[in-house]
Amino acid sequence: MVLRLKPLIDRQLAAFSGDAASTVASVTGQFGAMLDFPILRENLKSERQTILMMLKRELDDIEDSLGSSRSLGYLEDLQQLAMMRGKVDLMAAGLAPSSGFLRDLPGASEALSKSRGMSMLIKGRKDTLFKRWCAEMSSNSSVWLDTSASVIKTSSDGGGDLEVTFDSRLLLATKEARAFTNAGYQIPKNLSAEVEAAERYYKYAVSLREVCIFYNQLSLDLLPFQKPMLLTEALAFEELLTKSKMSSWKGVEQLRTFTERAEEGRRRLKSLNDNLRLMHDQILSGIISLCDLSLLRQGERWRSALAELQRKVDVAAEDAGTSDK
Repeated sequence: MVLRLKPLIDRQLAAFSGDAASTVASVTGQFGAMLDFPILRENLKSERQTILMMLKRELDDIEDSLGSSRSLGYLEDLQQLAMMRGKVDLMAAGLAPSSGFLRDLPGASEALSKSRGMSMLIKGRKDTLFKRWCAEMSSNSSVWLDTSASVIKTSSDGGGDLEVTFDSRLLLATKEARAFTNAGYQIPKNLSAEVEAAERYYKYAVSLREVCIFYNQLSLDLLPFQKPMLLTEALAFEELLTKSKMSSWKGVEQLRTFTERAEEGRRRLKSLNDNLRLMHDQILSGIISLCDLSLLRQGERWRSALAELQRKVDVAAEDAGTSDK
């Protein structure tokens, strides 16, 4: 039996990737129960001592990380602490007095005590992190959605761009709240209400942000001759975004209707712009083709091509609502 087990454990050790916790969990799960046989305990002692040494080194590394780690942000810190807690708990299982693969070795009980202490320390760090998050979110009202504010406003830099009044920090706060909930923490009622509101409105904020990006880039996308042709539509679109009475965060249904109208306005303006661009390309191509015709020798074809060009210009003007210009 020993001759069969030793190569298996040796392969586990040879495949060691720097994660002692996983190695301990693997060999404990496969061979822990076999330590009830004294001959196996003794003949596998060298391999088990190697694993214990790896485990102690890993515990020291985690302890150093806890002492020197700097905050990276709530999500990153919570993820790092959860990973450390998982490793420590796996190693504690390998040291457990009743079933651990390393339970009878000298130094195993001390390592078990250390791992349990570190597990409690990590939990305390997570608790502190959660309390700090709650305090920060409660004191920083600017993070949360102002339901009395307009959904879209003109940027404060004076450039005339439009922006959605849904702060990116709010999205991060909802992700943090979800992460803490998944970690077993109960979000205070005052904060959970804010999180729920943010999550309800988020998808509309994303859609409206795309609408604002389209509006802000519109002047760059328009060819110079197109601007007067689309002026009426562009002004109507701007008025819809900035002056609509439905542009508020006060209700989901109202916001949904406003978002649908804004997206429809964007689609219409984009379609007009695309059609004008296509018509421009066709007219330009027609002019080039017209230059290849001889007015003296191909007069009829020339006049027919010119009439077709005029028709396309009229269609483009009519589509843009500028047929009188």
